[in-house]
Amino acid sequence: MQGNLQPDKQIIEEYIYHLKVERGLSSNTCSSYERDLLKFSDFLHQRINSILECAPSDIYDFLSSQKEKGYSAKTLARYTSALRGIFAFLGQEDMRLDDPTLYLAPPRTEQTLPGVLPENTLTNALDETQSDSDLVIRD
Repeated sequence: MQGNLQPDKQIIEEYIYHLKVERGLSSNTCSSYERDLLKFSDFLHQRINSILECAPSDIYDFLSSQKEKGYSAKTLARYTSALRGIFAFLGQEDMRLDDPTLYLAPPRTEQTLPGVLPENTLTNALDETQSDSDLVIRD
């Protein structure tokens, strides 16, 4: 790691400012992204690395470690989004020439089927449309 590079925390703060001011994201989203990116930064520092110098393998290893800790697919998707965003930002700001998230696919999130209506609710709704009122007949 080079000593003259900005610390990861300052880079993350600049990115979060960009999200709030220029992109108008909610404070909840920004807080979540900041927390996620600081967690990634801590992971990198344990490897004696930084956001400006990390490789795709560092990102894959981070996401794998979070999956092993039991984080949900939705959380991993948010991590992926935060990581893609900061590396795109670093490219726009000419702080990084490459994008280590270029081939990073988001994890598949679990899709759930919609709930089933109780029979009486459906019957009541259908019965209401069988009325003889002028409005129902017109529609």
